[in-house]
Amino acid sequence: MNIKWSDAEKNFVRTNAHTMKDGDIASQLSESSGRTITLQSVRKMRQKLGIKKLAGRGICGVVSPCTSTVDIGDSNSDSCIHQLANT
Repeated sequence: MNIKWSDAEKNFVRTNAHTMKDGDIASQLSESSGRTITLQSVRKMRQKLGIKKLAGRGICGVVSPCTSTVDIGDSNSDSCIHQLANT
């Protein structure tokens, strides 16, 4: 069943995609909204929002859409890393 996502839920995905796994986002949204939100639905919404995650298990980084830099949510990263949380 297709359920319309609220603006608050979309913003939660936007602000937490670079630090949380999709499954963790789904769990938090399910708890806060009172409805079941699956890993697949979070992944699809993230993709619709244009947020691309880095490949690999356990990596919580996203590829920045404005440049070819990467955000891995780590404050001790190299200069080639772009922190989305600071923008």
